[in-house]
Amino acid sequence: MTLPEATPSSGRNRRVRHHPEPVTSCPEERGLPLVGLIPQLRRQGVIEFMESRRTRLGPVFRVRMGTRWAVVVSHPDAFERVLVGHKRRYVKGNVYDAPREFLGLGLVTLEGDAWKERRRLMQPYFHRAALETMVGTMVDVIDRFLEDLRQRFPEGGEIDMHHEMVRLTLEVACTTLFGPRVTARDELPFDVLGDIVEVMEARQFHPLPRWVPTATNRWFRRVRGAVDAVIHQAIARARSLRDDPVHRGTLLGMLLDTTDEHGRPLSDEAIRDELVTLYVAGHETTALTMTWMFALLGDAPDVHERLAAECRELLGERRPGFADLSELGYARMVLEQTLRLRSIPPIIGRNVVEADNVCGHAVGPGDVLMLWFWGLHRHEPSWPDPERFDPERFAPEAKAERDPWTYLPFSGGPRMCIGNSFALYEGQLIASMMMQRAEWEVVPDQRIEPVAEGTLRPSAPVRVRFCWR
Repeated sequence: MTLPEATPSSGRNRRVRHHPEPVTSCPEERGLPLVGLIPQLRRQGVIEFMESRRTRLGPVFRVRMGTRWAVVVSHPDAFERVLVGHKRRYVKGNVYDAPREFLGLGLVTLEGDAWKERRRLMQPYFHRAALETMVGTMVDVIDRFLEDLRQRFPEGGEIDMHHEMVRLTLEVACTTLFGPRVTARDELPFDVLGDIVEVMEARQFHPLPRWVPTATNRWFRRVRGAVDAVIHQAIARARSLRDDPVHRGTLLGMLLDTTDEHGRPLSDEAIRDELVTLYVAGHETTALTMTWMFALLGDAPDVHERLAAECRELLGERRPGFADLSELGYARMVLEQTLRLRSIPPIIGRNVVEADNVCGHAVGPGDVLMLWFWGLHRHEPSWPDPERFDPERFAPEAKAERDPWTYLPFSGGPRMCIGNSFALYEGQLIASMMMQRAEWEVVPDQRIEPVAEGTLRPSAPVRVRFCWR
């Protein structure tokens, strides 16, 4: 049984993109002297700022942020050109300096030949056989989480869904990365985990070097120090368990056994960088996806009921397995629709290193190009009535007719997220096992707005009531 790819980078509807010559300048907005539009961005927030200008200026526009220009794109043609067609002209240069300060040099932040070699080394850990083993681990962790929830709320109750999903996905990340015998979950305080993405975002706009003792820099050092201590301790423990069969089934164990083309093992620092990247991405994005799924289901009772019915009818009272993932089709559709409406992250950047033509508009060295996924996933006519939560948009026949470059929840091209299938499988399992075990109801009349802070977070707790089945 073959499971579908998370996000195809090509397909029978892929088009060859031709753009008119000569190119023209992008519609632009300058803002104030020296600071440009930074005050408006901070006042409005990223989503309102970008969407108001996309509506007024179109799917490719230029805005001045301080002394630099940012070119914001949300057209499918632009995404294919930047991520595949002319990808060498767009690099992860200094726009990734702040993430590099925390994540180090891993798959997300490396460039060029160094990235290609690391991707080659990491790819086997996300092939089908490895994922099948990790799915079994996920089911064990979700089962323990639900039993713990039952002990804490024997009659059901009301929970902050984001808080609970962070707890659950952190446990999944720790167990699949490190194994049950390598690291204790209490070693990293919960508030530190919540700070990781925020502190990287703060450093992005912090003008002073990291050694200057500002409040932001002290916060950064505290969070990075706490994370590094846990990661390096986990690496040391794993080295002492090299012959343990449990260790060999973890991503850390595989990394310790990895050698490059010259037979050299990865350094502890390289292992640290990959673990931190997977550690952050492995729970933050899935936790937010599940939180947003419940928030959106609160306004879609028919979708909620169909999802719950699929899970109950397919699974009954048994635990799901790897083979069930291809049968949980509606759960997959609900997750994909959630990721369309709540893109995590909503925006990423590239440095332009060579002149190019993007949808007929000129860009060149010195520009920062921003891929606005939120806008791409609302680009019409690809997405009529774009704010409507309709999982049927991701039925197989609908996906087959749609240009694949209109939907990129994990980016696209050769740098598409390596953990895309891991994340979708985890989401399907969480949704199916939660719907199987309990009845869920989003508390009505909550005002929950998306806030773009590196990732896309809810503006308030997502409160959900439940009772056990």
